[in-house]
Amino acid sequence: MTLYYYTLFSLFSILAILIVIDRNVGAYIDLMLRFGVVQIKRLIWIIRFHPKNPITRWTLNWRVERMTRQLEKDLEIKTKNSTEEK
Repeated sequence: MTLYYYTLFSLFSILAILIVIDRNVGAYIDLMLRFGVVQIKRLIWIIRFHPKNPITRWTLNWRVERMTRQLEKDLEIKTKNSTEEK
């Protein structure tokens, strides 16, 4: 277990020395971390909203069916109220 900690310590110390010596290394690491986050978010969006994804199709169909049921319900109520004689 100590070998693991020595390896991590040596990697982070080398990285810290490089950042202190050259500020561009720190900027590069920051940009690469941001790029990684953007790529992960992109992958999540692709998975969630791709049209061939069966889960996405199911949720879209479910929402459309729910909206049509609600619309039919609203139209029946409105037509009943408008056709009744007062």
